[in-house]
Amino acid sequence: MRILVYGAGVIGSFNAARLSAAGHDVSLLARGARPAELREHGVVLEDTRSGLPTAMRVPLVERLDPDDAYDLVVVAMRRNQVPAILPDLARSARTPSVLFLGNNAAGPAPWVAALGPER
Repeated sequence: MRILVYGAGVIGSFNAARLSAAGHDVSLLARGARPAELREHGVVLEDTRSGLPTAMRVPLVERLDPDDAYDLVVVAMRRNQVPAILPDLARSARTPSVLFLGNNAAGPAPWVAALGPER
Protein backbone atom coordinates (compact mmCIF):
# COMPACT_ATOMS: atom_id res chain seq x y z
CA MET A 1 0.00 0.00 0.00
CA ARG A 2 1.36 3.41 -0.98
CA ILE A 3 0.60 5.97 1.73
CA LEU A 4 1.20 9.71 2.03
CA VAL A 5 1.11 11.23 5.50
CA TYR A 6 0.22 14.89 4.98
CA GLY A 7 1.61 16.79 7.95
CA ALA A 8 5.00 16.26 9.62
CA GLY A 9 4.20 17.39 13.14
CA VAL A 10 4.32 14.99 16.08
CA ILE A 11 1.28 12.91 15.08
CA GLY A 12 2.08 12.77 11.37
CA SER A 13 5.76 11.98 11.88
CA PHE A 14 4.99 9.28 14.44
CA ASN A 15 2.42 7.60 12.21
CA ALA A 16 4.64 7.82 9.12
CA ALA A 17 7.54 6.21 10.98
CA ARG A 18 5.39 3.43 12.44
CA LEU A 19 3.70 2.67 9.11
CA SER A 20 7.10 2.59 7.41
CA ALA A 21 8.48 0.27 10.09
CA ALA A 22 5.50 -2.02 9.48
CA GLY A 23 6.57 -2.37 5.85
CA HIS A 24 4.28 0.09 4.08
CA ASP A 25 5.48 2.35 1.27
CA VAL A 26 5.15 5.67 3.12
CA SER A 27 6.07 9.23 2.25
CA LEU A 28 5.81 12.17 4.63
CA LEU A 29 4.76 15.59 3.37
CA ALA A 30 6.62 18.30 5.28
CA ARG A 31 6.67 22.04 4.71
CA GLY A 32 8.52 25.09 5.98
CA ALA A 33 11.67 24.34 8.00
CA ARG A 34 10.57 20.79 8.84
CA PRO A 35 11.97 19.03 5.72
CA ALA A 36 15.51 20.22 6.55
CA GLU A 37 15.12 18.96 10.14
CA LEU A 38 13.88 15.59 8.95
CA ARG A 39 16.64 15.23 6.36
CA GLU A 40 19.24 15.95 9.01
CA HIS A 41 17.86 13.92 11.92
CA GLY A 42 15.11 11.66 10.56
CA VAL A 43 11.96 11.05 12.57
CA VAL A 44 13.20 10.63 16.13
CA LEU A 45 11.05 8.39 18.34
CA GLU A 46 11.78 7.94 22.02
CA ASP A 47 11.04 4.61 23.71
CA THR A 48 8.76 5.33 26.68
CA ARG A 49 10.32 2.62 28.84
CA SER A 50 14.01 3.08 28.19
CA GLY A 51 14.03 6.72 27.11
CA LEU A 52 16.31 5.76 24.22
CA PRO A 53 15.77 7.65 20.95
CA THR A 54 15.60 5.93 17.58
CA ALA A 55 15.90 7.85 14.31
CA MET A 56 13.97 6.54 11.31
CA ARG A 57 14.31 7.81 7.76
CA VAL A 58 11.01 8.27 5.94
CA PRO A 59 10.95 9.50 2.32
CA LEU A 60 9.92 13.16 2.19
CA VAL A 61 7.86 15.16 -0.26
CA GLU A 62 7.11 18.88 -0.07
CA ARG A 63 3.89 18.95 -2.10
CA LEU A 64 1.09 16.78 -3.40
CA ASP A 65 0.96 17.00 -7.19
CA PRO A 66 -2.25 16.21 -9.10
CA ASP A 67 -0.57 13.26 -10.86
CA ASP A 68 0.73 11.66 -7.64
CA ALA A 69 -0.92 8.32 -6.95
CA TYR A 70 -1.30 7.07 -3.39
CA ASP A 71 -3.65 4.40 -2.12
CA LEU A 72 -4.26 6.51 0.97
CA VAL A 73 -3.52 10.03 2.16
CA VAL A 74 -3.51 10.39 5.95
CA VAL A 75 -4.04 14.03 6.95
CA ALA A 76 -2.47 14.73 10.34
CA MET A 77 -2.93 18.47 10.74
CA ARG A 78 -4.78 20.86 13.01
CA ARG A 79 -8.38 21.42 11.97
CA ASN A 80 -7.73 25.08 11.16
CA GLN A 81 -4.95 24.09 8.71
CA VAL A 82 -7.08 21.64 6.72
CA PRO A 83 -9.02 24.16 4.57
CA ALA A 84 -5.76 25.36 3.00
CA ILE A 85 -4.88 21.87 1.76
CA LEU A 86 -8.33 20.78 0.54
CA PRO A 87 -7.71 22.10 -3.01
CA ASP A 88 -4.53 19.98 -3.27
CA LEU A 89 -6.38 16.92 -2.02
CA ALA A 90 -9.29 17.55 -4.41
CA ARG A 91 -6.90 17.80 -7.39
CA SER A 92 -5.26 14.51 -6.43
CA ALA A 93 -7.70 12.40 -8.42
CA ARG A 94 -5.44 9.33 -8.38
CA THR A 95 -5.80 8.96 -4.60
CA PRO A 96 -9.04 7.13 -3.79
CA SER A 97 -8.99 7.43 0.02
CA VAL A 98 -8.28 10.23 2.48
CA LEU A 99 -8.20 9.72 6.25
CA PHE A 100 -8.31 12.74 8.56
CA LEU A 101 -6.74 12.35 12.02
CA GLY A 102 -7.80 14.89 14.60
CA ASN A 103 -10.61 16.48 16.53
CA ASN A 104 -13.35 18.22 14.60
CA ALA A 105 -16.55 18.79 16.54
CA ALA A 106 -17.94 20.72 13.54
CA GLY A 107 -18.04 17.51 11.49
CA PRO A 108 -16.63 16.58 8.08
CA ALA A 109 -19.13 18.36 5.82
CA PRO A 110 -16.63 20.87 4.31
CA TRP A 111 -14.12 18.10 3.71
CA VAL A 112 -16.71 15.84 2.07
CA ALA A 113 -17.92 18.75 -0.06
CA ALA A 114 -14.36 19.43 -1.26
CA LEU A 115 -13.35 15.81 -1.93
CA GLY A 116 -16.64 14.07 -2.68
CA PRO A 117 -18.41 11.42 -0.60
CA GLU A 118 -16.75 8.54 -2.45
CA ARG A 119 -13.33 9.53 -1.08
